[in-house]
Amino acid sequence: MWVARVRSATSPWLRSGLIIVLVVAAANLWKLGAGLDSNPVLHRAGLSVPTQSGILPGDHTIDPNDGYTLQALARASVDQWMDGDVPYWNRFEGVGAPLAGEMQAMALHPFVLMYRLPQGFLLMQILSESLAGIATMLLLRRLGIGRAVAMGAGIAYAFNGTFAWLSNAAASPVLYLPLLLLGVEVARDAAHGAAARRGGWALVAIAIAGSLYAGFPETAYINGLFVCLWCLVRMEGLPRAALRSFITKLAAGAAAGMLLASPVLVAFLDYLPRANVGGHEGAFATATLPRPSISALYMPYVYGPINAFNGNTTSPNLAGFWSSIGGYLSAAQLMLAMLTIGVRRLRLTQVAVVVWFVIYLSKTYRFMPVIKVVNLLPGIKEMAYFRYSQPSVTMGMLILAAFGAQRMLDQQISRRQIAITSGGVAVVLFALAMYARTETRHFVLAAHYSVYFVGSFVFAIGAVGFAGWLAWNPGWNRRAIALGSLLAVEAAVTFMVPQLSTDRMSDVNMAPVEFLRDHLGLQRFYTLGPIAPNYGSDFGIASINQNNLPIPKSWSEYVLGNLDANTDPLGFTGTGRVNPVGPSALDEFLSHLPNFAGIGTKYLVTTTDTAVSERVVGAGLAPVYDDGGVAIFLLPGVADYFTADASCTVTAVNWQQAQVDCSQAGTLLRRELADPSWSATVNGDQAEVVTSGQIFQSVAVPAGTSRVTFRFAPRRIGLAWLAALAAVLWMIGVEIGRRRRWPFVRHASTQPSD
Repeated sequence: MWVARVRSATSPWLRSGLIIVLVVAAANLWKLGAGLDSNPVLHRAGLSVPTQSGILPGDHTIDPNDGYTLQALARASVDQWMDGDVPYWNRFEGVGAPLAGEMQAMALHPFVLMYRLPQGFLLMQILSESLAGIATMLLLRRLGIGRAVAMGAGIAYAFNGTFAWLSNAAASPVLYLPLLLLGVEVARDAAHGAAARRGGWALVAIAIAGSLYAGFPETAYINGLFVCLWCLVRMEGLPRAALRSFITKLAAGAAAGMLLASPVLVAFLDYLPRANVGGHEGAFATATLPRPSISALYMPYVYGPINAFNGNTTSPNLAGFWSSIGGYLSAAQLMLAMLTIGVRRLRLTQVAVVVWFVIYLSKTYRFMPVIKVVNLLPGIKEMAYFRYSQPSVTMGMLILAAFGAQRMLDQQISRRQIAITSGGVAVVLFALAMYARTETRHFVLAAHYSVYFVGSFVFAIGAVGFAGWLAWNPGWNRRAIALGSLLAVEAAVTFMVPQLSTDRMSDVNMAPVEFLRDHLGLQRFYTLGPIAPNYGSDFGIASINQNNLPIPKSWSEYVLGNLDANTDPLGFTGTGRVNPVGPSALDEFLSHLPNFAGIGTKYLVTTTDTAVSERVVGAGLAPVYDDGGVAIFLLPGVADYFTADASCTVTAVNWQQAQVDCSQAGTLLRRELADPSWSATVNGDQAEVVTSGQIFQSVAVPAGTSRVTFRFAPRRIGLAWLAALAAVLWMIGVEIGRRRRWPFVRHASTQPSD
């Protein structure tokens, strides 16, 4: 009997969840069959070349940090886990840098292990999008939305604009937003009515911890602000006792979530005071998007595919738009959301979403009175709100759209309201299209641009028209499926467009990587292009280049003062120039050659180029490798990783251990970045690690033979792991102590019909 009950309760959402997974997988995997492989290592590592352009012009994603930070550093984290180490430190970037504290590597997240699987990056995307879609569906079901609409909305969120346009670390926390909202609703239901019970807050804790481990604090924080607003309005209508219980459950979930995330929070907060965070020191307080970008909010390709026409316009707005945008919204969802006007149920929730949307528009498109108020919130000035608020705005709009669709199914909507709503949305889209024309008049020689402009407008109007037609014809018994399909198909089409811009690439040329693995030892290389930062971390070969945020402040100062004064230390790539007409990266390298050698730089890596080869050979470097595409040169006078006083001899055991034989007391110098979280032992006894010179480490050693061992761990990390363990035990204890109950699906009598 109980088996039948479980099957009856779970099979509908299991079937719906499986459909979401299959749809998400299909929308991502088809491109492999077409030869459009977006694996970042092919496009970012500098070891592949395009063999054929994509079907459409432009780029398949906005931010190349899908490779430079997320894939490269995540795979470096996996390698450390597989070696039995916790990935607190990355010795392969710069002269060493915190890894877990850097956050974007997802170093302590369980899902990080997927990145080392074949096509692991793509599989991780499918997993994230599927979980996001399933959580959204379950949230909407709990809010009273019918199965077909909830499933369509779940698919729509799985294909949201952030997932479509950003595949770097900024998208990693997105899946936890619907999970957190679902946790809030579970807690609310557990706080009142016949279903009132102990517990109900564990999902809140898991979602908060997952958001933080996912590795992008800006997205997680802004999503959290939206959830706080949601929590406030969901307190409406609760009796006093239930309200107290609801608040208690939310507080317990938040506390447990923070405790669960203690290790990554401690690693991050330990690193932050010594980090160069670029514009995150307040430069984003009043930063906004170019106003013409508002036309792409509901017609995402009105300016063409990603970056397709940046070189075909005399206006700077288009490049500013693509470099700063975080996603888009949906015309059909706007139409359905407008149909919630007049709905009494969940009115405060509706108001909250509208307020959040107004804040988004004001802060993104520079309405200063609202910006000044919002900037009073802690941390907002340091965040690129205009980019990373997109997932929460999308979720709010989708919730309203689901309620509009459900209203359409549950009650007769006057044709007057349908006409006014459809016409109003069409006017908005037309106005946005005309506004876009003020920007496209700057386009020159933009082949086929009008196809994207007209196609975007027609697609948006068509989605609105179809939604209006469904509302106009209430007698059709397939409307629920049609509405769900509309939400899903519209989102899937806009999601898949960038995939068509994926260039076909040659295989990764691993031969120069293998050469460096065989000859580099504990020393480092510097690249002027091939083996792009931070792929040395991925391949296990130490590169002094990096392309990351944050980076150690002491290292960024050293780079500018001693290696390259014409680079941005956050993007010390060997290619980028602060002043395009100033010294080139090669010029700076040759003029600071002793400094490069002094930090243990053994090899220079370049593309094969006769002029470059002549210059570096003339400066004393020796050619040691050339495969016709990549050339490698040996620097003269390279410093060893470990060195000591003249009275000592040093034998490196590995990068963390050295044996030192001294005739008298001396000092061991280790060319790894100094940081207060480093500790050392000499023959098992604790020793002080001091900063030597500007950036390196040294330890005093006695006369005789000594084994010196270095260890990096963020300060108080042991307490953090104990706190996380305590949170796990707390949650298990509460779960054991309360009555068993399936947390996601209500009794069938409370579920809406389709």
